[in-house]
Amino acid sequence: MVLSMSIFSPKALSAADLVTHLFPHKDGANVGYTILNGNTGPSIEVGNGSSVGWVTFQTGGADLSLTTGSAVTLFLGHVYASGDLKVFALTQAVTVAEGSVDATHLVYNPLSPVATVSLDGSDENKIIRISLGSLLGSGTFYGLALESSAGLSADFGSKDSDLPPAIELQYAFASPAQVDSAIDAIAAATAASASATAAAGSATGASSSATAAASSATAAAGSATAASGSATAAAGSATAASGSATAAATSATAAAGSSTAATAAAATATAALAGGFLPTGAGLLMPGTTPPSGFSAIGISMNFERDIPWVSKTALSSARYAMASAVIGSKLYVAGGQAGGSKLTLFQSYDTTTNAWTTLSTIPTTVDLQTLVESGGKLYMMGGLNNSNSLITSAYVYNPANNTWATIASPPFARWAHGAAAVSGKIYLFGGFSAFSPATLTTVTHVYNVAANTWTTTTAMPTGRGYPGVAVVSGKIYVIGGYTGSSFLDTHEIFNPATPAWTTGASLPSARSDISLVTMDGKVYCMGGDDGTTLTSNLRYDPATNAWLTFAPLPTGRSSGYAAGAIGEKIYLSGGYSRPVGGEISSTDVYWIPKAMTLFQKN
Repeated sequence: MVLSMSIFSPKALSAADLVTHLFPHKDGANVGYTILNGNTGPSIEVGNGSSVGWVTFQTGGADLSLTTGSAVTLFLGHVYASGDLKVFALTQAVTVAEGSVDATHLVYNPLSPVATVSLDGSDENKIIRISLGSLLGSGTFYGLALESSAGLSADFGSKDSDLPPAIELQYAFASPAQVDSAIDAIAAATAASASATAAAGSATGASSSATAAASSATAAAGSATAASGSATAAAGSATAASGSATAAATSATAAAGSSTAATAAAATATAALAGGFLPTGAGLLMPGTTPPSGFSAIGISMNFERDIPWVSKTALSSARYAMASAVIGSKLYVAGGQAGGSKLTLFQSYDTTTNAWTTLSTIPTTVDLQTLVESGGKLYMMGGLNNSNSLITSAYVYNPANNTWATIASPPFARWAHGAAAVSGKIYLFGGFSAFSPATLTTVTHVYNVAANTWTTTTAMPTGRGYPGVAVVSGKIYVIGGYTGSSFLDTHEIFNPATPAWTTGASLPSARSDISLVTMDGKVYCMGGDDGTTLTSNLRYDPATNAWLTFAPLPTGRSSGYAAGAIGEKIYLSGGYSRPVGGEISSTDVYWIPKAMTLFQKN
């Protein structure tokens, strides 16, 4: 799994740019001061434990109309008391010297925060990126005021502490697509470096084979001279061994060439990032502890959290929803669905390495509201409705090696709007409806044994529902949310196939159905969904703490069978439905999942 990185200043800047954009730091009033409009702020412990009620950062009053999509980035050291952090836009510059700033020198609208972020102890030692949305595209902008409220007492990194100034406020003054491109570049460099290492290993192995084969040739020739009776056979052995030596030497040469090319590719990618792309003093967050060429390690490791922007990728060839999706390698496969009132046989794949869609062999039947699950490098499609809204009783397997579909054993009874997951060579079907009209809920759990091509049943699901989200973490299956036909659910139930038994997990913060779940690094990501309207809010569940947190909202609300997959540290979403307005969706969006990073600085 290739880790990625984030670039804080993704373009070369002039000296004037640095003055304008680096937001000089200003500490706010001491605790106990009455801030604007009588709002007495509790403490934000900024730098060396000096308690202040607010902190400001300035731009110098420039028109930053090209900075839409930027974010304020803060290092959060400690949270002594949980509460809210509010971010306001300054409408006039702060003109007094640092250290002399008080509330009367700040001009902003205290009723209109740019963002409000709830913080608690789980946020300690994280970088908090707060999306500024379109604020910076609205003309002259003088900076930000950060104010604590609702009981917050927290310690933020400051140039007055031992935390370097680079982390106080960083700027992503590039489009989300540019930042995403930079992340892909460093991922490619990392992969090229790994290829170089592997190729070098192959070269070493091939060279050893060549040496061994040459030794065999010499020994065989010696045998030919010493034993005249076996001369002919030994000479033959010598010739064969010599041929092996030549082939092994050729292999060694080719592997060495591959190693050299991969090393060069890695060096080129790294140089592109470390060269003119980043100005001196720019921050670079990367996995690991070894700085790339041209950078120095600052030596601070941290988690990268909150509001990394979603980025648009190549859209579906046509808008559709009620699809099923699954991932194999670097590709997201999307099957069936509905468009314009008709069910589809369309089957496509999205290649995340080329950002392109490919149309594949059509599905044997029109279908929507089915499931698609990967097991053993193949895709298994089960359930759903056809164009006449009849339940599909057959099940199918897709082999990507030859782009063909085949029929497998049919499940004991058909269902639609259900959930499915694969664990240890078995596919489990949960919930859904066993009849179309009237829609009839089922709690039966069916199990398909891939190797045996047979079906059995196991422990029934406690709560019947359709349209649930399903995910697998460490061999356990998480069935979350759903719809009963009359109400949306926040229900969260966990199935352990090894037992087999069900337990209850933390309920969703808000009831929703029509959700697609993905897993990454032992966590479950829940995007969008439906609670009567199409949702943009996103949630992340950590089984280790049995707790839900929010993360960057969707640029486009999605529900009703949108494609979803986690590939290469990113979440990919495509298609779906938006109501009460918007209808069928064709867009594809990607979100980079935050990782633990170390900060480096450009020399």
